[in-house]
Amino acid sequence: MIKLKTKWFYKWAKKNFVSDKLLQKAIENVTNKLGVSNLSNGFYKVRTSKEGHGKSGSFRTILVYKKSDIAIFIYGFLKK
Repeated sequence: MIKLKTKWFYKWAKKNFVSDKLLQKAIENVTNKLGVSNLSNGFYKVRTSKEGHGKSGSFRTILVYKKSDIAIFIYGFLKK
């Protein structure tokens, strides 16, 4: 599977300490449909937890996902 980040998302993730490990977990959540909103046509909004915290007050990430082929993280934001 190819995993990519846009330039903007890379900077945002670095600034907010979102590790590649957490992003890998987000991809697994899309595969298992856990804490995921399907925005249609391969776009998903995924709840991503902060390091050492739960998902409820953490980040949301938007990604383009094609099953077992490619995942591109395009946008991230804080819930609050």
